[in-house]
Amino acid sequence: MSGSATVRFCRQLARDMPGPAAAAVGLALVVAAGEAASVLILARLLALAGVAVDGGPAGALARAVDRLLGAVGLSAELGPVLLLFVGVTLVQALARRADSLVAHRMELQTGLRLRTRLFDAVAGARWLPLARLRGTDLLTALTGEADRVGAGAGHAATLLAHALMAVAYLAFALRVSAPITAVAFACGAVLLLLQSRFRRNVRAAGEALSTASAALTSAAGEHLGALKVVKSYGAEDRNAALFAGTARRAAEAREQAWRAFADSSATFSVGAVGLLALVTYLALSVLQVPGATVLLLVFLFSRLVPRLSYLQGLHHMMSRELPAWERLTAMAQALEAEREDLEPAHERVELAHSIRIEGVSFGYEAARGDALADVGLQIEARRTTAVVGPSGSGKTTLADLVMGLVRPRAGHIRVDGRTLDESWLRAWREGIGYVAQDTVLFNDTVLANLRWARPEASDDEVREALRLSVADGFVAALPDGLHTILGDRGVRLSGGERQRLALARALLRRPALLILDEATSALDAENERRIREAIRGLHGRMTILMITHRLPSVRDADVIHVMEAGRLVETGSFATLMGRPEGRFRRLWASQSGELDLADPPAS
Repeated sequence: MSGSATVRFCRQLARDMPGPAAAAVGLALVVAAGEAASVLILARLLALAGVAVDGGPAGALARAVDRLLGAVGLSAELGPVLLLFVGVTLVQALARRADSLVAHRMELQTGLRLRTRLFDAVAGARWLPLARLRGTDLLTALTGEADRVGAGAGHAATLLAHALMAVAYLAFALRVSAPITAVAFACGAVLLLLQSRFRRNVRAAGEALSTASAALTSAAGEHLGALKVVKSYGAEDRNAALFAGTARRAAEAREQAWRAFADSSATFSVGAVGLLALVTYLALSVLQVPGATVLLLVFLFSRLVPRLSYLQGLHHMMSRELPAWERLTAMAQALEAEREDLEPAHERVELAHSIRIEGVSFGYEAARGDALADVGLQIEARRTTAVVGPSGSGKTTLADLVMGLVRPRAGHIRVDGRTLDESWLRAWREGIGYVAQDTVLFNDTVLANLRWARPEASDDEVREALRLSVADGFVAALPDGLHTILGDRGVRLSGGERQRLALARALLRRPALLILDEATSALDAENERRIREAIRGLHGRMTILMITHRLPSVRDADVIHVMEAGRLVETGSFATLMGRPEGRFRRLWASQSGELDLADPPAS
């Protein structure tokens, strides 16, 4: 970890949490003052124990205690000196306790602050750059990586306290014997310089740990999501072996990080003991320092060296954790740069006439060409419009453009004649109900899942939404009705029940525009029929845009637009399109005819 990164991290902590940071500094000063007082008291105790300290630095320190006690009317006898020592120790203990709590609070608050910042950036970012990120990378960042950054903040607060204590001991050592302290300081500087290789190793291990943690989270999600397929293939052992390999690599990365830290600590400890031995030898054999002064120096350096060793260890632990801070900060900044500039929605936009898509072209990647090319069509208010076509024809992209999730490269989206842009996009989205192929349900009650879309909805509105979506029957049959816990992603419901509940949630918003994006593509014929009945009952109440490749779902649509390779190739009613033997819709119908319900023949 470079020094500049450590300094930037500490500055960021001071900016984000000025109160706790100031408290950490103040408490560290109190602890350091306590350490200084302990040295003074030790000098007086040496004198009381019969060690000659009348002359030299040790005597000066002992006399300082005499003056302190005299100022409060006490004599420098054993009882008052020991009482003073107990009092100083008590103050130090309380300060250390408070400092530990502040460091822990900074650790928790740093993780929380960065986690919420990143999630806010995710929630506010434009859809296209967000869709390019791996979900597991975001999950890793929001969980384990944020905790690592918090740990780094705790290390920084602890490092400050020990650094000030080290400074206090160093100041006393200089007062006792400047030459010996200067030699020790020079040797210590060389020792720290020799630690640079270990710092690079710790830094590299921290980066490897971030990569391995992200890979482990990704593998866990992928392998858990594939369990049904795994069991159907009889590939449990192979699946477990693949995951175990990823888990083993993550464990090895963590072990390597700890090994780098342990190597550095061991080397520094050995060097520090050698330094202490050198100081003692110089004092006694070369400089002929008096015995009391040597005792005091040995005490000071015996307390200073562990502090330096601990400081070095803390710095290396920060070096291991701060790659996570750099990664999360960069991710948050990149997403914040892509934040949608949305105005507050004072009232939602109601669709009165139509949505016009005029000459719209759009591409996700320049190298892949346009997903939509010069598309023009109209969606009439309070009518049902269907957009059909094979996979990859641009249907979902069209829905994303209508919702304002992506912006056209060329052309315009106009709502009642007004060009859709970010100045009123939030108000437009307030009036949209969206049901996707992959239903999103939370591990909560039915009622909580419904009111998530509109928290202020009344009980009567909830019941009406369930009735319109043909979901009231199965919800009433659940063990606790509306208060039944659905499980992870609604696992306690069938696919058709989840889709009908998602439709009820969209309807609870009382949408001006209801978008059904492949909402029936994964359903069996019976559940698809129920969803079609629900949609049929909504006809004329609201504007409905159906995106699908399953043609039986669109027989009740007022108008059908047929897409192919990003272009609009046909438009008309169901009967009109079926009446064109060579039309693209008719050919799509023929290709799906083996999937049709024979009791539900094509309309004439």
